[in-house]
Amino acid sequence: MKKTELSGFVTVSMLVILSSVTLALLVMIEAASACAARSVAETVSLTIGRSLLAEYNVSLREKYGIFAVRADEFRLEAIAEYYYDRNLPVRGPVSLTLDNVTVDCGPGGRDVSGFAKQVSALGAAMAAEKLSGSGLIGGAVSLLMPGMNAGSSRFSESEYILGTCSDLLGAPEDGAAMAGECEYIICGGGSDEANRTGIRLRIFGMRLPVNIIKVYEDPQLMAEAELLAAAMAPLPYAAALPIAVTAIASDMSESDIAVLFSGGIAPLTDHYPKFGSYRDHLRMLLLAESETRAMNRLMDIMERRLGEGFRFEDHCFGFGLTADISKKVYMLDRLGLSVKDGTVDQTHRYR
Repeated sequence: MKKTELSGFVTVSMLVILSSVTLALLVMIEAASACAARSVAETVSLTIGRSLLAEYNVSLREKYGIFAVRADEFRLEAIAEYYYDRNLPVRGPVSLTLDNVTVDCGPGGRDVSGFAKQVSALGAAMAAEKLSGSGLIGGAVSLLMPGMNAGSSRFSESEYILGTCSDLLGAPEDGAAMAGECEYIICGGGSDEANRTGIRLRIFGMRLPVNIIKVYEDPQLMAEAELLAAAMAPLPYAAALPIAVTAIASDMSESDIAVLFSGGIAPLTDHYPKFGSYRDHLRMLLLAESETRAMNRLMDIMERRLGEGFRFEDHCFGFGLTADISKKVYMLDRLGLSVKDGTVDQTHRYR
């Protein structure tokens, strides 16, 4: 082989090898830049999402500890775009450019589930503070409601309601639309009088079976029931005795209600003689109430207190953030291979 032919072969071989190495380097640069760009875009989006959550309603947060941001998607998108423009790297080996950003606050209306999660978390903290000083509440509830404990969301929600809302025995809170806010959550009446009647009926329903058991267990009360049943002749004694027991238990229940509304204690069980105040009965009724109904009525109370046109329908407890971002690598840009589009899709919620 001539010297010139050998030189040409070597040159071609070197070109092939260098081209392969260059292609491999370009692939590695693209992969590394894509990974870096994705990491930067996600980190920036995470920070921006948290910044948007910081736009919460201050009055709601200060009075009730609840976080909610106004569900104005155009406003949130404008704020997000401002943050993206000032936080995405636009110079250096890799530059990122925002193409479009979308904020989705959901279908609208009251987000009862998101609201209940925050209420439960705040109520759990309240319950833990109470239980740290006394096992009374937790013990009595565990006895009366098997499986119920301070970690239960329903128990936590009831503790939050009792800790933030007024009742008919206490002084009305400033700005309260009615004195008996707890009673409204349970009964849903449009006035304190309607809720007073409703709560008396519900407490009567709680006390009656307890007192029926007491009558059957107390020889003296049973003797009275037997005399009353005998006086119901010609009604058969077997049919008259349960009626007599129920009548005596009804009188006892009415007396218990009078004690409760005067601020006294009517124990639900002899094992916990101090558990049976008016608020303890409210606690049990709140546990039995539908969560959706209770949370909606609690929202009603907060809206009335806050006033100034505040509505939960106009707020959300989280949103979806979607950003379309273009990536440009300086080294590849000179070869016309640089621009790539990507999307960051995140969900941000108050916890």
